[in-house]
Amino acid sequence: MKNMIRISEVILLLILFNSCKKDRPTLPTVTTTAVTEISYTNATSGGDATNDGGAPIVSKGVCWNTTANPIASNSKTTDGTGTGTFTSLITGLTTGSTYYVRAWAKTSVGISYGNEISFATNPFTDPIFYNNNGKIINAVCYGPFRDGQAPGSVLTETQIKEDLLIIKNHWDAIRLYTSDDNSEKILKVISDNSIDLKVMLGIWISGKTPIDNASQVDRAIVLTNTYRNIVQAVSCGNEIFISPESDIYVSNTNEIAGYLNKIHDQTTALVTIDDLYSVWLDPKYSDMVALQDFLAVHIYGQASNVSLENTVSYINDSFNELKTQFPQKQVLITETGWTTSKNAGQFNPVTVADEVSQKQFYTECQKWSNSNKVPIFYFEAFNERWKGATATEAETNWGFYYANRTPKLVFQVGK
Repeated sequence: MKNMIRISEVILLLILFNSCKKDRPTLPTVTTTAVTEISYTNATSGGDATNDGGAPIVSKGVCWNTTANPIASNSKTTDGTGTGTFTSLITGLTTGSTYYVRAWAKTSVGISYGNEISFATNPFTDPIFYNNNGKIINAVCYGPFRDGQAPGSVLTETQIKEDLLIIKNHWDAIRLYTSDDNSEKILKVISDNSIDLKVMLGIWISGKTPIDNASQVDRAIVLTNTYRNIVQAVSCGNEIFISPESDIYVSNTNEIAGYLNKIHDQTTALVTIDDLYSVWLDPKYSDMVALQDFLAVHIYGQASNVSLENTVSYINDSFNELKTQFPQKQVLITETGWTTSKNAGQFNPVTVADEVSQKQFYTECQKWSNSNKVPIFYFEAFNERWKGATATEAETNWGFYYANRTPKLVFQVGK
């Protein structure tokens, strides 16, 4: 009799256990939607949460990574709650890269994942800063400040227009260094007067002023979208990785990566960072290289103690070193130049600094640029006195024009 009671108790326990097991929630069921609308840095996917497993779905979306089996702690979207279909915009991707994406859904039980789909973003292969006929564009860096002016000075549209019409005689594009009121005026003057100049818009980044950095980025996005037919590219920082002793040196690359992704997400312009060519050869900046649509590099023979006769070879070798390391990246030379004056002790004695050597430098660089089909942004259009303590030092004499807007030898007619 006791055995029968024990058997009955066991049977009852099994019934209760199975009943509880049937009522216990399980992981939800979700499938991944095909990836569509793939661009250089964005794509669209989504999913379908078909069953909640007996517990409410509190969040769902897609997650992605450059390695297989991405999880929700990787990059992800969050696209609602409950069962049903959802659409996800995947942003902040790198051009020409392979990604893996899965839908995910979360309940009190845990997170489940849908099927994995791989896709590749489009590589950027279109020429940058070329005109409609496929001819490379001649370009120059433009600092607008005349004698007695400096960053913070208020420029007039009359002054800017005079400068731009001089520039248009020789070049087809300009590079700006900041996104501020003066840069907005420059873009406005180009637009209002139908001046045929394209712009590489700069963002002034400093490692010591992160709040100002974010403000500059936001301003650049607004200016780029307002003058999208003029702004062809945005440069997020100028020589911010060269020297730890510099006032603008940035050690936090994650901050810059965030800015690059934000510009990618909120504009359709190409995004880069301007820095010395050797910076991009440093493996510690490989993540920064991946986030850029093209490499904007500075190569100075004169400042690197290379003689005038060897400068074009130096530029060629430096450029090709980058192309070898990054064959899928387009490389533009966004700064090179030849100052016409230097104080004692500046550069090596073999590097002359006068107008004759500047003219020879420009002529030979233009031949290299046209032969190799590589646009060059020369530094710079006009001398800028505010940059140096003396009027004779190198930093104040890079211009192809004097500060009073008269041409140096290279652009003097008949000479």
